[in-house]
Amino acid sequence: MFSRMISKGLKNITIDSKRSHIFLKDTNFSLVIMRPYDLVQLSDLVGSGSEDILVWTGKIIGKSLCNNIQQKENIKTRKKLFELLLNNLTNLGYGLFSMIYVEGKKVEIQVENSLIKEITNEEEALLLRNLYNGIFLGAFSAAGTNVEEKQVNIPRNDDKLKFEYQFLEEDSQE
Repeated sequence: MFSRMISKGLKNITIDSKRSHIFLKDTNFSLVIMRPYDLVQLSDLVGSGSEDILVWTGKIIGKSLCNNIQQKENIKTRKKLFELLLNNLTNLGYGLFSMIYVEGKKVEIQVENSLIKEITNEEEALLLRNLYNGIFLGAFSAAGTNVEEKQVNIPRNDDKLKFEYQFLEEDSQE
């Protein structure tokens, strides 16, 4: 499989064939081969505890992305870090993101054009929502920010995913 990828001349990835990992070039962020919806279907097979698995998987993705952004960029504010995170998620195909950041109070994130609109099964939509929630929680953790999720919307066919997090302690890095 790796030889086919190398022969395609993909410029944005690095391949470690000894460990069977694919990395974003110039980072230590290993790419997840499974698409978000594949993870949802896998957790649907797992059954009990699948929500926790998706949140945990999302946290790993969010932490890895934030850590890589912080290593590559000279980030002065958490708001800028979160903006870059959402931009990276868009580039990775997770949807289009918008954010409202209120210093020291809360952050609202809205996801458009996510896979949610293609899912008709409400349980699968909730599982995918758990993955996104995990990504955001992992990013907040990597940024050293404690948050509490305040608003939950249950995604329907073409609803936008909305997340609202309240900062639990004063942001010292506005």
